[in-house]
Amino acid sequence: MIYRIAMSSTATMSLNAFAPMVRREMRDAFDKLSKNPQAGEKLKLHLTAYHKYKVRHYRIIYEILYDDRILRIHAVGDRKVIYDEFNPEGN
Repeated sequence: MIYRIAMSSTATMSLNAFAPMVRREMRDAFDKLSKNPQAGEKLKLHLTAYHKYKVRHYRIIYEILYDDRILRIHAVGDRKVIYDEFNPEGN
């Protein structure tokens, strides 16, 4: 079962700021996740509704909407800052 990818505007802007090779790797990761949403790891603490997927030293933070078969990408960014910058209420 393939999930449809839905990206937040924040994630789209972040993705567009990456170098072309990183964007390609991120898009490959989106394709893998659309086929297997559970490939990422579930986040902890106050972010348990979200998952992360690693691409180099970057992270994709996403939510799986099982009933609608949608993978909502909330944020993409460097692992050092993405968790501080990600605000679930604002995305």
